[in-house]
Amino acid sequence: MPERTRLYILHAFDELVQKVGFDKVTIQMLCREAHISRATFYRYFKDKYDVMNYNYKQMVDTAFTPDRIDTLEDLFLIFYQMGRTYWQPLIRMFDSTGINSLSHFIADYSYEAAERILEENRTKPLTEEEKLKLRVFCGGCSYMYEDWIRGKYEMSPEKAAHALYNALPDEFKGYLWADRGTV
Repeated sequence: MPERTRLYILHAFDELVQKVGFDKVTIQMLCREAHISRATFYRYFKDKYDVMNYNYKQMVDTAFTPDRIDTLEDLFLIFYQMGRTYWQPLIRMFDSTGINSLSHFIADYSYEAAERILEENRTKPLTEEEKLKLRVFCGGCSYMYEDWIRGKYEMSPEKAAHALYNALPDEFKGYLWADRGTV
């Protein structure tokens, strides 16, 4: 039941973002749309930004598995394919600004996920220089993804994923998983 309630909230959030835009969504609206009380909402999420970020986190965590991807290019392709399908709510969520913005969250969470996977599957830890390169790359990727979602790049998901992979520092290219010959 708890996971179903979380899904009701996520579905309500997606519906409301498409109808009224991210900035106008309120907790009261989310509760009404999901048919839950405020207390129930706060059992699962702290605010609407938390719901927005959870959506992205689920997308990353679902995609970032050995059965779905071999390289970061595979992961980029999944995100661009999802973005092609889910672009309308994403555009509205990218309207969030500041420290709670979707772009900021994407940069931070992508870095954390990539660092974790790379650290788990390499024979040596990431150097400070590699961490810096990864942070810069993830930050740039989040803004580039937003621009692509907004239509500033007229590339297919395949071409965008390939271009992004080519921009990746060489030390992060190759297979991600230890049992396949890691990066």
